[in-house]
Amino acid sequence: MKQMLHSTPTLSHEINNYLTIVYSQLQHIEHLYKYLSKDDHWLRMKEDFSSIFPLLEQAMEEENFICATAESTPLPDFLEHLYQSWNPRLSEKHIRFQIPSEIEQVELPVSEYQLEHIFHNILTNSYDAICQKNKNSDYADSITIQTELEPKNLQVRIQDTGCGMNQHQLSHVLNPGITYKKNGHGIGLPLVLEIMESIDGKFQIFSSPGRGTIVLLKFPL
Repeated sequence: MKQMLHSTPTLSHEINNYLTIVYSQLQHIEHLYKYLSKDDHWLRMKEDFSSIFPLLEQAMEEENFICATAESTPLPDFLEHLYQSWNPRLSEKHIRFQIPSEIEQVELPVSEYQLEHIFHNILTNSYDAICQKNKNSDYADSITIQTELEPKNLQVRIQDTGCGMNQHQLSHVLNPGITYKKNGHGIGLPLVLEIMESIDGKFQIFSSPGRGTIVLLKFPL
């Protein structure tokens, strides 16, 4: 898996450059022939074409985190920033977001960029899972982050009350290119796994349909 992911960014940059040129030509053609802007087949083709760009952008993120220098990030500052940036979005959907009231004064052995990548992907999946779940569910919409300081590790537990995954989905969700979301690309979680493995950490997912998902992250200290 690592070999495949490491070869992705350079190829993605090359593809992105060529596709940008082609897409510009499509826009120029549409400008010359105005009637195309109302043609369903043309519009569908452009939509399919443009959908490739988010996939390439996410693939190119991998290059940035691989090149990140060895850094450490204070946990309290990061979680406070995470709460401030995510809570407004979650509140709009009436999703309760909780972080620990008392946060351990530790520094995690990853750069802030890498940590943002980890939590952004997990929280985005939790958000999407809650939005996709059966609205008649008995579980209130919530995402909860808990931390626990162990002798040699800091464990972070992220739990949501989303739609959850069955065992088949759970066994494949960390495979590159596998996604169970409508607009997903199957790159985010494999990169989270690679970051955690690069620091000798652990990344586990537990889930059940209709009952939500629990993600466990163990950061070595």
